[in-house]
Amino acid sequence: MSSYQRQREDFLLAMQREGMDEQTARLILRDAQTAQRIAVLACNRELTRAEEKRDAQAARRIEQRIKTLGEGWGVRLGGDPRGYVVKLR
Repeated sequence: MSSYQRQREDFLLAMQREGMDEQTARLILRDAQTAQRIAVLACNRELTRAEEKRDAQAARRIEQRIKTLGEGWGVRLGGDPRGYVVKLR
């Protein structure tokens, strides 16, 4: 198993321990990967309108999923790709 795969599995297990269902965690991972990829692109060049739209859609979906989890959950979205672009609280 690669380091990347291990990190994904560790995240899924941690979120399940915190009460998040696996499907929601996987969907958040998918959108976080999109946001991360677009943040890297934004550091290297100007984004196209389609990329900006995709980034906004991914952020909106993450925020909506976190809101459905109720009290105690939060998200911080940042554009610096050197770390994590999506941070859950």
